[in-house]
Amino acid sequence: MESERVDRLVVRVYHRPVSGRVGVLAAVALGLACVLPAAAMAVVPARSLSVFPVRESPGWIALGPDGAMWVTTESRRLVRIDATGHVSYKAVPEVPESPARFGLGAAGIVTGPDGALWFAESEASGFGRYVPGQTTFQEYPVPGSGSPLFVAVGPDRAIWLTDPGAHIIARLGPDNSIKSLNLGEPVEPSEIVAGPDNALWVGDYSAPRLLRVQTSGSVQMFPFGPNRTKAVGLAVGPDGALWFSMYGPPARIARMTLDGRIREFKRGLPARAEVEDIAVGPDGNLWFTEITSGAIGRITLDGRITMFRMFRWSPENIAAGPDNAMWFTNLDQRVVGRVPVNVCASRRVIHLHFRAPKHDPILRVRLDFLDDELTRRGRWNSAPVALDLRGYIGRTVRVGVHLRTAAGHHIHTRRTFHTCR
Repeated sequence: MESERVDRLVVRVYHRPVSGRVGVLAAVALGLACVLPAAAMAVVPARSLSVFPVRESPGWIALGPDGAMWVTTESRRLVRIDATGHVSYKAVPEVPESPARFGLGAAGIVTGPDGALWFAESEASGFGRYVPGQTTFQEYPVPGSGSPLFVAVGPDRAIWLTDPGAHIIARLGPDNSIKSLNLGEPVEPSEIVAGPDNALWVGDYSAPRLLRVQTSGSVQMFPFGPNRTKAVGLAVGPDGALWFSMYGPPARIARMTLDGRIREFKRGLPARAEVEDIAVGPDGNLWFTEITSGAIGRITLDGRITMFRMFRWSPENIAAGPDNAMWFTNLDQRVVGRVPVNVCASRRVIHLHFRAPKHDPILRVRLDFLDDELTRRGRWNSAPVALDLRGYIGRTVRVGVHLRTAAGHHIHTRRTFHTCR
């Protein structure tokens, strides 16, 4: 985290006669001239967070062959977002004689070597294929599959799929032939990626281990050790190692070499962190999502973690875009977001200091801050409150101030701060 920058906002409460009665006004003075003038507040920082509302609940996200970001949804649509932020939708047709088919189910998506989008059809129990700009979809059911979740392009240029509930890993070859490998209980194959060793690496929801799957179908298991949490997200780093998120508790990011040596990192994560997806960024670092505090994290190859907090969003899945940015989805709030890898994070701590005359002390201070409310009660002539904005990204934060004094007076004021200056 960068060094702290301190702003001080002093609010003085004083009285003066108004039409024969006692009135109350709030005088605002700045201890440090760090708040921008109103004219400058309209300027959007170039390195800020962008959020795009969508009509569907988004699931996984990937860079498409057309240079746009494509998102699977819980309904029969794919969402496309181009570099300008334009959002469009591609409806997946429903097969009349089989209404259960062509249901996306917000599952994994990837761009294949054939220039098509490939996705796991969670409701249709198989692979789905779509070429941007065309009107038709293709589907390839996997025998024995139930609700597949993850897809990847293998080192053999085939499309691979995992189904945790059915304990299945499936391969769709360039000739459209399907081979299915049933791992049996209790193995629950999850995230799948192509490794630098011409094999597939797979997470396991059922145990703390990774699976190495050769294209021939042989499986080797790499356990993390006893009493450890499972791998959630999985990616191959620029260093040729496997990087994965471990949900917790406690949450951490792990790095494993191809021979099974593992190292874990948690310094810099929030105390109650719940890390989700992880992906390689265009800056050569790993980026991951953390849903408890609503943040995106960056971890360097030597293990240094930096968190970038958001005001209201809780990112879940993440992927690198074509624009030097990381893109994320938020299923519950129906948004897709974009965070540049050089995003500007706040270094600000705002110290609010409320002062009142001795004969009419302050009884309550309430602050409306970041869609939340902070209330302090007491009896003060001087009441300091610190608002820590460090690590936040976004454009502005608005702080609403509500004071009540012993004489029953109410004071309301509002200030707007830039989070990144």
